[in-house]
Amino acid sequence: MKMALSDEQKEKIVEIDSIVKLVLSKKGSDTMLIIGMPDILGKDFDKILAAAEEGELDFYCKKYSGFHKMMKVLNNLAIEISDKRNTMFL
Repeated sequence: MKMALSDEQKEKIVEIDSIVKLVLSKKGSDTMLIIGMPDILGKDFDKILAAAEEGELDFYCKKYSGFHKMMKVLNNLAIEISDKRNTMFL
């Protein structure tokens, strides 16, 4: 698999993994991860998402459980927002 992320972006993934694991080790919850999301992800997380090759984020999710947890929280949040938007006009 071709890896498109820069070394700096890969380091950010490792940093996210470490922070999430620290929060969870202190009995942190998904809510705490959402509240801390701007600090945990940083201002350039969208560039990681845009630069990743197909399957690359899956690779890092398998390698880093904290990163995987953060991605699951983001995905669940997106689903909830989407569901609420879909029912707003009913």
